[in-house]
Amino acid sequence: DEVYIHQNDDLETIDLSGLQTVDSYVYITDNGELIGIDLSALETVDDTFYVYQNDQMETLYLDALSSVSGTLEFNNNDALEEISLPSMQTLEGTLYVYYQDSAATLSAPLLETIEGSLYIYNNNGLEELSLPALTEVSSEIYIESNDYLETIDLSGLVEAQSSLYLYSNDRLERADMSSLESINSTLYIYSNSSLEDVDWSSLQEVSGSVTVYNNDSYEDLSFPSLVEINSSLQISNNDSMLSFSAPALSSLDGSLTIQDNSDLNSVDLS
Repeated sequence: DEVYIHQNDDLETIDLSGLQTVDSYVYITDNGELIGIDLSALETVDDTFYVYQNDQMETLYLDALSSVSGTLEFNNNDALEEISLPSMQTLEGTLYVYYQDSAATLSAPLLETIEGSLYIYNNNGLEELSLPALTEVSSEIYIESNDYLETIDLSGLVEAQSSLYLYSNDRLERADMSSLESINSTLYIYSNSSLEDVDWSSLQEVSGSVTVYNNDSYEDLSFPSLVEINSSLQISNNDSMLSFSAPALSSLDGSLTIQDNSDLNSVDLS
């Protein structure tokens, strides 16, 4: 059945290291003095899995967790040092990670599919997002306002079934999207002031609009394989941009706006 651990004011540790399967949900919430949770043998959760508002929690062991049949959410665990899901392969809901002030890394090296959305936002400690085996996200990808995030590895992602937003990640320098072939809605890259490089080498089609706006350090924007945009294309207010190229682009179903890129000296849409 379910695991529900909530509002235990003096609880400091939880040892569930023998637990392998939960047939319902897991809620570990609002335990003010909780320092650590050992769920190292847990393999499957057949519903949602929530871990939030455990203010003192530093460690969470989920070494064997391979599948969750609903939403997986981490929020407001202010002392949690990392979110590591080394065995996770499938998530049949949405992955939420937000308001994590100390977690420097979010990694799930074997995760292949998210059958919901990917929301990563307002994590003041997050420096690295690593999901290299992820091939498909069934709804939107939203990575916003992670002030210390420097790198994103989504190098295995082939298809985004909805929108892809990279928004206001002030220290983000690089994102690897090198396998991404299609985005089935909007691509929005906005106000990432340190962004220097995103690998879009495989992107062929965007079913909505493409907006690249107010990224102060983005010098060379290249979509070498992009053939089709089914709405508008806007490249504007990128102060350091020197070049923009999409040489294979043959279909643009909306407006083209290239505006207020003060250093831009080369545009190739041949």
